[in-house]
Amino acid sequence: MKLSLSLVLLSGLISKANAVQCGTPLTTDCVADSDIRYDKEYSNDLIKQSPFWEHWEGLWRAECTTRDAEGNVISGAPYDEKTGTYGMGTLTNFDGERAYSNITMVGSRFYRHSYIVTPPVPQETCQLFPASEVDETCGVNGRIVLGEMYGTTTYEKDGTAHLFKGNGWFNQVVSTRHTPIDEVTLMMAVRDSVEGTASEVQWLGSQLFYDNFTKAATSGGLFQSSEEQPYQSQSVCVVERIDGEDQFLKEVEEAMAEYNIVASKRASIPLPMTTECFSVSECPTEEEFCTTGKDPSCSVSPYQEPPASLNGGGIALIVILSIAAVISACYIIYTRVAAAQKNRYKEHFIRGIARNITIASSAGMLSPDQLQKEFDHIDKDGGGTISKKELQDFIADGKLGDICDKDFDAMWLALDDDDSGEVDFVEFAVFLSSCGKEFDKVNKEQQAMTKEDKLKYASKRLSVRQIKDPEE
Repeated sequence: MKLSLSLVLLSGLISKANAVQCGTPLTTDCVADSDIRYDKEYSNDLIKQSPFWEHWEGLWRAECTTRDAEGNVISGAPYDEKTGTYGMGTLTNFDGERAYSNITMVGSRFYRHSYIVTPPVPQETCQLFPASEVDETCGVNGRIVLGEMYGTTTYEKDGTAHLFKGNGWFNQVVSTRHTPIDEVTLMMAVRDSVEGTASEVQWLGSQLFYDNFTKAATSGGLFQSSEEQPYQSQSVCVVERIDGEDQFLKEVEEAMAEYNIVASKRASIPLPMTTECFSVSECPTEEEFCTTGKDPSCSVSPYQEPPASLNGGGIALIVILSIAAVISACYIIYTRVAAAQKNRYKEHFIRGIARNITIASSAGMLSPDQLQKEFDHIDKDGGGTISKKELQDFIADGKLGDICDKDFDAMWLALDDDDSGEVDFVEFAVFLSSCGKEFDKVNKEQQAMTKEDKLKYASKRLSVRQIKDPEE
């Protein structure tokens, strides 16, 4: 049992060496200690990853001006389905554009809801395009368009927000990344696809907070790839925080009145923003957040801690423990073999004594005369000590079976306690006192004998004494 336990422990040590935890004194460092992407305990919340998001959360007004590649203010941007020119599908005046946005962070998720209000297109621009291409009365009514963006933190855990879906003004968003550089600066990269074409639009920009995070300046450049008609523009916005929802809604109403938004459009705009989306049907589902959005809070990161291995100290400890386990197993085997050997030669010796005297249940129950008589029986030369040769003759006597040399040598070492080469009476008596189990075993065997067996045993003892001691 003890041997099996040692082998189990050794096996356990080896298996532990193959499945160890990183970052302990005996194993290699955890990758997560130096790379937050691998740290499962590191928060996925936007605000906890970067203080920029806390400053940006809330209600904002942005007043923007957009210029073309030649530096001219864009006061009427048409949309050409054939060439894929970037626009909103109708004439839009970007000179004086206002965007009222509600920016919200919920754990790892980003929400932006915006009302984009633009002034009427100049009359001279209206004359360039047929009336059928515009929804409002060109040159008289401005436009209002809703826009929404949804995003999540990334597996990089560097504070970047990945915006994966947009509606309305932002409905062509394919991939947008907003990355805080520090507490006041944000870098923005947007890639839009132009519906129905092979064209792609990229918008690169930045936002800088100032005046105790109540104001910000935003600038960006738009670049449209199109072999037939490339397009470029530059936008500059002044952004200011709005205190409270009532003030926010009041300003939206005032902007719609100032830009003469048609009554039917005003009535169709949901005010105030009481839901997560302007249009509930367009809201990203939980599945979209987790799959398309790759929200780290509900998806599996590709950055998984690799299996750890033992360092130098760990390997040394395993080697030492393995050696110790092997030594322990060998020692257990040795002690079991030695114990079995001791039992064999003691039992052999007691059976030899039993040929001449009746065995009691212990050596202490034998009289001194009995002990002395048996000692003298082995000491054939009467020298007062038993030699190794005399002990060999005694053991071989009586057809008790052979004893191997190793067992005999072990028995002699046990008898010759002082290593003098001879066994005196005291050493003989001390050895017999250590044979308690063997006395008990032989005594029980004798007690269990039938009458016929006892007669045969007594006859055998007598014949042995007559053959060896004819003078008696």
